[in-house]
Amino acid sequence: MLINKFELIDDYIIESKEHIDGIFEGLTSLKQNFFDENIIKILLREVHTLKGSSRMMGFKTTENLAHSIEDVLKAFTENKIELNNKCLQLLFLSLEVLSSCINKIESENSDEIDISLVCDILKKASCGLDFSLDKLLNFINKIEIEDNYSDSEENYNSLKDVKSIRIKIDKINSIIQSFDNLIVREFKIKHQLDLIKDYEQKTGCLEIRKIRKQLEEDFEQLEQSVFETQNNIFDLRMLPLDLILNPLKRNLELEIINSGKNVLFDVPQTDVSVDKIVLEPLSEILLHLIRNALDHGIEFSSERIEKSKNEFGKISLHVKTFSNKIQITISDDGRGIDYEKIREKAIQLMEHRKDEILEMNNKQLSSFIFMSGFSTLSQASIVSGRGVGLDIVKENVEKIKGKIQVESEKDKGTSFIITLPVSLATMQGLFVKCDNMKLLIPTTYIVEIVHATYSDYIKMQDAIMLRIRDQVIPIYNLSSIIETDEKNNSSNSLNYDSIVVVEYLEQKVGIIVSDVFNTVSVVVKPLPKVFENYNILQGIIFDENYDIVPIINIPDVLLKFSNLLNYDVKKFEVKSQKKKHQILVVDDSITTRQIEKTILQAEGFVVDTATDGIDALNKIKNEVFDAIVTDIKMPRMDGNVLINNIRRMDEYKNIPIIVVSSVNDLNTKEEYYSLGVNAFIVKSDFERGILVSTIKELLNEQ
Repeated sequence: MLINKFELIDDYIIESKEHIDGIFEGLTSLKQNFFDENIIKILLREVHTLKGSSRMMGFKTTENLAHSIEDVLKAFTENKIELNNKCLQLLFLSLEVLSSCINKIESENSDEIDISLVCDILKKASCGLDFSLDKLLNFINKIEIEDNYSDSEENYNSLKDVKSIRIKIDKINSIIQSFDNLIVREFKIKHQLDLIKDYEQKTGCLEIRKIRKQLEEDFEQLEQSVFETQNNIFDLRMLPLDLILNPLKRNLELEIINSGKNVLFDVPQTDVSVDKIVLEPLSEILLHLIRNALDHGIEFSSERIEKSKNEFGKISLHVKTFSNKIQITISDDGRGIDYEKIREKAIQLMEHRKDEILEMNNKQLSSFIFMSGFSTLSQASIVSGRGVGLDIVKENVEKIKGKIQVESEKDKGTSFIITLPVSLATMQGLFVKCDNMKLLIPTTYIVEIVHATYSDYIKMQDAIMLRIRDQVIPIYNLSSIIETDEKNNSSNSLNYDSIVVVEYLEQKVGIIVSDVFNTVSVVVKPLPKVFENYNILQGIIFDENYDIVPIINIPDVLLKFSNLLNYDVKKFEVKSQKKKHQILVVDDSITTRQIEKTILQAEGFVVDTATDGIDALNKIKNEVFDAIVTDIKMPRMDGNVLINNIRRMDEYKNIPIIVVSSVNDLNTKEEYYSLGVNAFIVKSDFERGILVSTIKELLNEQ
């Protein structure tokens, strides 16, 4: 299967010109410092990428010239030659020829230029031999005359012939973020329509009914337009999967030769396109799984014949799409997975889990092959021994919000099934509540939603289990690992628990939540910087009320659950640990409270929270705090009144008070300093280090 290069040629030309510009800038910088290794690395990367894309597109002249330039740069990095002015001039002149090749492709869809002279000179240079630039200069002058003659006839109409423009990924991402704000507005309008409908039912007003119906009709059309526009915008970031599959096939042929095995590789043609962010790491993931199949799965011909198999092994890669997901299956007809060997190795590594491992079925045992350092082989082969295991494959799949499964049968073969989102810009998710905190669980992992009473649970050693049809699964409460500062008392009146059953790597778990809402398709935003290392969250979205809703990272959540003794373990008992000081965080935003609480707890502080000034005063009367962090603008009682009240209390006259506010006004700051505030941090400049260092300084804590 060959790439239809005429469909991709415009992108190739624009990208190649960018690489040439990058090479020119690098060479210019190199004139200032011949010994800057970082510049050389950048140049090698630019030239290598141009060489690879030219090979994929079938432009041999450009590929060969880029390869010759690359040889000169490599010779310098390996200290085989000295990079001097003459050598640098050669690279500049060679770049001109390279640029002429791209211009010829742009005008004639061909790069057929006789570059033998250039390549010969570059070869001499890479070997440290003497060379002359005179003939090369004459050659370049001749090319430039031809290019100028061609340009003089075509330049006049060149703008009329432009059929596409190139947009940087950052620009597309910026458009997507702007579009996200539009979707949030759409949610808000929908919410307001519901309020109008409720008011209409209460009043029975016919005029309101008429207005509401017209608004609903307009809103339906708006929703359709927004949906279509959203898809068009996300398509800008989509690239054909064939961009990585075709070079993958060529790489595999080399791997097959190195392995000494007879193998056929089947990759049917596909027209699937995938988000660039998903596509970039996918090549390495697929290559490693194919190497794994070749090394661990496919037998040598003699062994296959003994098993009455065809002497040629087969590895296949198939792609299918459903909804907004893509499923890639890599299969082989080799020896399959020896589950008893996996059981033995698992017991050897985790003797304390011996009884549990002995009871595991094949599906459960397959999860061990994704553990770091887990292998049943005594030594690595040429193909697989590259320092990268299936744990890295799993980690990379999770980074692009996918999941991986394995199916195998002894002497029949093995299949790795990867399910990925077509785009990372949007996500299907289920809104749930943990106490009073709203969260989103990606539907990729959700199997079903069930309800159970306490009498339905089965107590087994240190775990609570639930039988769902013919399977018994462990049950955990989400509040065991999600830090919330408010309890949802309304759930106490219910006679059952709401349980979201999720599955990952053949492991099913029931997650108890306070409430379950609707499933939505949303635009995903990255986590704020202060949450970048908070692995149980993978992003945020905005709901119809403009509230921030964190997205749960199920693989890491299941890992955290496995470290808990049982489902009754509530949270991580922060207050039971020895801490230096106790802090009260006051803010009406649950997200801000959570961010500040997480930061301070990570530094060893005991942290309590309050939703506003009145809530804070009630807690101050019942507990003793060593410092207070507060917002200014809050309902019921704002920061001004709260601080006045605090400073009137004898026991709180001298404790540190830190204001964290979105207000950035000198007069306001002076006003609060006059009230007795010790520090004022503006939210727009908010950083983890500033808050922590300020509190430690005020508390004289090192």
